[in-house]
Amino acid sequence: MNKCLRILSDFFFPNLTCPVCREYSEGLCITCHKGFVRYDREALAEKKKGLSIYRYQHEVITLISRYKKKSQFFAMETMVELVLDSYQEDIAKFDLISFAPSSTSSIKKLGFDHGELLAKKIAAGVNLKCRGLFLPPPKEQKVLDKEQRLLNAKGISLKKAKGKKISLQGLKILIIDDVYTTGSTLERCLELIELNGGLPKYLTISRL
Repeated sequence: MNKCLRILSDFFFPNLTCPVCREYSEGLCITCHKGFVRYDREALAEKKKGLSIYRYQHEVITLISRYKKKSQFFAMETMVELVLDSYQEDIAKFDLISFAPSSTSSIKKLGFDHGELLAKKIAAGVNLKCRGLFLPPPKEQKVLDKEQRLLNAKGISLKKAKGKKISLQGLKILIIDDVYTTGSTLERCLELIELNGGLPKYLTISRL
């Protein structure tokens, strides 16, 4: 089965297996779920820039990898469920959901924007709009070291509508991402929204 057919098959006919260990289970099995260690338990309403839900450990790494590297959409559906189970009410208080930008090379390699799809699914779960606000950085972040990531992230910019800056004045905006690594991408996204009058926070599935 080629990649496109496999993606469509996983999307419309989810496997009845745990997305981590692949044993029979309707979603994440109990054993693997126990391996998900919470990183943050505070509410999004707290006076902080945002939060991450789980520590970046084996089970979480496997779940994210199955989605990002193997295009297994039932793994992404599990990620959405985990987010909404913990923060559905908090997320519903925002005006708009967006997502950290993926590099052009990453999108081309995967055949889709993994961050956009994840954010759209979460937004749909709370009846909010999801909008891509950012133009990607010049290079793919994961191949760079910390200092290079900071410099590369400066290349992220806001999209424009009809040649003009998007109006974000007073909007409470939640930026979704899968992993908080150095924070350079998210910090740049928060900065751009604040500079244009928005009120941003971030939410990531996990954090190193």
